[in-house]
Amino acid sequence: MPVVAQICPALDIRVHEYSGSIGPAELFQLAAFYRQHPQFVHADVISFVDETATGADILLSQLEALRIEFRLLHASSQLALVRRSAWVCPNLGAWRLLEDFLGQRHSRDNQGTEVCLVASLSEADRLFEPDELRAVETRDGFQELFHIGNANTDQASVSRSA
Repeated sequence: MPVVAQICPALDIRVHEYSGSIGPAELFQLAAFYRQHPQFVHADVISFVDETATGADILLSQLEALRIEFRLLHASSQLALVRRSAWVCPNLGAWRLLEDFLGQRHSRDNQGTEVCLVASLSEADRLFEPDELRAVETRDGFQELFHIGNANTDQASVSRSA
C-alpha cells in the first residue's frame, strides 16, 4: 500500500494519502516516522483513503495494537492545543475499518485530537477553514515528508527536508 505524507509548514497541516491494500506494517512505519520526527506530530492532518484502499489485511488484534501505538505517540507529544484530524474516505469498505479504528476518538481522549470521518474534503469544513481546504485540495505549499510502498521498493523513504 502506498502511503504518502506531506506537510504545508505555512498552515501547519499534514496530508496523508492511503491507497491499495492497507496493512499494519505500513501504519506502524508511519508511527515510527513520527516517533523519529516528533516536530511534525503537532500539525493538523487530513488523511485521504482512496477508492482502491482495502483493509482486508488488518486483523482486529492488529487494529487494537495500532490504536495503542498511535495513542502512545499522541500522548507523548504533549500537545498544548487540540489538533484537528479529518479522514476523507469515499470508499464504503475502508469506511467500516476507519469507523472501527477511530471509534470514540475525540479531543478529550488523551490524544489531543478532534476527529471527523467524511466522504469528501468539503465535508471537513466542520474542522478546517475554507482557505485551508483549498490549499489541501491543490497541495499548494505542501512538501513530501514520507513515502512508503511505491512501485520500485517496499522501503520507506524520507524527504531530505524532514
